[in-house]
Amino acid sequence: MKKQGLASLFYREVEKIHQNTNWSTTEKVEKLYRTLHLVFVEATNHEQLQFTTLFARIAYASQQYDLGKQLHFYIHHFRKKAKALINSGKEEKLDQIYLLGLKVLLESISVLYDKPVPEHMISFFPNDAFMLLKPVEISGFHPKVRVVILKDDPNKQQFTGYDESNPANEIFVKYNIPDRNENFNPTIEAIRNNFTFPLNINLIDVEIDLDGCYRPAAFVVEPDYLVDVSSVSECFKDFGAEPLFYLLKKFLPFVYSKHLMLGNIANFFLDELMSNPKVTFKEIFPKVFRLNPLAFVLFENSEVREIMQSSQKHFVNLKRMVLKDFGENGILVEDCVIEPSFYSEWFGLQGRLDVFYKNSESEKSAIVELKSGKPFKPNKYGISANHFTQTLLYDLIIKSVFKNKLNPTNYILYSGT
Repeated sequence: MKKQGLASLFYREVEKIHQNTNWSTTEKVEKLYRTLHLVFVEATNHEQLQFTTLFARIAYASQQYDLGKQLHFYIHHFRKKAKALINSGKEEKLDQIYLLGLKVLLESISVLYDKPVPEHMISFFPNDAFMLLKPVEISGFHPKVRVVILKDDPNKQQFTGYDESNPANEIFVKYNIPDRNENFNPTIEAIRNNFTFPLNINLIDVEIDLDGCYRPAAFVVEPDYLVDVSSVSECFKDFGAEPLFYLLKKFLPFVYSKHLMLGNIANFFLDELMSNPKVTFKEIFPKVFRLNPLAFVLFENSEVREIMQSSQKHFVNLKRMVLKDFGENGILVEDCVIEPSFYSEWFGLQGRLDVFYKNSESEKSAIVELKSGKPFKPNKYGISANHFTQTLLYDLIIKSVFKNKLNPTNYILYSGT
């Protein structure tokens, strides 16, 4: 009922904008843009995920609600044109942009809120013939292409270079495509300001149009320089992404706290339990002091006792997971590998997983990442923003290493909860 009510409110807002004769076309386009923004915000608010841009929110909603490729294309085209109009106050084909805004807004409300467009508003719909720009026809696709970029043409919004798999012919790589790679515009700007040509780039999920131009969904700059997954994930917080956290951490002194010690102990418990699930806490805890005896010297006796008491809870939770929870989720301990390292030239990432499960017969796989703390401002999956990002990056690595033959289930285990 809430969705139906919101749909009615949004339809009335569109009707008010369309029928108001006191507003100019420019003002109406601005109001349609702001209404579109609100439509997607309300449609995705319950997801409890961090969306840093309207582009990301629309892309997510398009997948969740199956908006269709054509509507998705038109939404992004209107978003880009309307935003340019708001920022500059100048835009060609203003009437066409307004009609496009009506089309994408009414169709989006209908799909997202599951309520057909009211009959008296059907006449608002422009004929598709009014749109001169159509979705680009695609003649080919490659999951990954390694290219060498030689020059940039900002006017045409494309790079010129060579495909390493076919170096005989010059290629063109399109960027700033509204429905495809516009969210990589900061990367394009960084290339202009901080790099020189020639430049090695991996293009991910590359569509090739009828003119032979490459239309990637993502750019990976200098992929041979591997960045650690944990370093990248720590740049993602509940309020958004901030890469300066990575730089800041480089200048902070290392401090061995009891919380860091508990994290190391929890990882040690997991390793031991995977080898011997029936081991007891009394048997295993004396080995903890051998992990880093000098670190224990820095703690007061009261802190050592507190570490020991807290570690019991971690041990109980981890033992239950190994003996019971793994099996309930289809993970066989004998098929698990502890702390394997993976390297992905596709995405320029490297990482060491806590547990990786792969069944050779069924091709079923899973990633288990252990966290000794508790989730901070958890998202819809019950995990912190940085930990959620970490699972996504590990998932990318595994899929690229196994050539998309595996689709792992990803878990974050908070052993302290």
